[in-house]
Amino acid sequence: MREQAAFLTIEKIERKGRRLAVLLSSALEELCASADNALEELARPLPLPISQALTYMEEHLEEPITIEAIARQSGWSHEHFTRMFVASVGMSPKRALLERRLRRAELLMLSGRWTVKQIAYRVGFRDEHHFSKMYKRLRGMTASSYIERCENSLARHALPAPDTVASVSANRHVLVNEQIK
Repeated sequence: MREQAAFLTIEKIERKGRRLAVLLSSALEELCASADNALEELARPLPLPISQALTYMEEHLEEPITIEAIARQSGWSHEHFTRMFVASVGMSPKRALLERRLRRAELLMLSGRWTVKQIAYRVGFRDEHHFSKMYKRLRGMTASSYIERCENSLARHALPAPDTVASVSANRHVLVNEQIK
């Protein structure tokens, strides 16, 4: 009986250790990805119309918005907006919108509550096949494969709490104070 209880305790500890490893890995990956350009981005903040455009994109991901509509929000012409966006963000507005939609789709896929078709519609694609094609081209795997990977219970521990998927991530930049080390 004691051996069985000890075995269950060891199993719980191992499970918690695996969960902690996944969470830590997730956090480190996010920190590394955002820290690379954090100082450069802080040195040159985005122009207000570009920042507003990014916010507008996040708030309207489910809608079939166009770059023309986003440019109108900035008060600039489509051409000027596109030039300024590329200069400020490093990618075209169309690509930035697509990346945001795919990132939101990945959060939904990780939750395990939606089909590919439902996810495609929830992130602004009006055609499941177009979503699947774009996801495969940009991520190198199908959306279904990503969902299968996410079925691992350990991967789900990296998810935000249910229904708290923020439109804009609060943790975009992490600066390390050299004096603290």
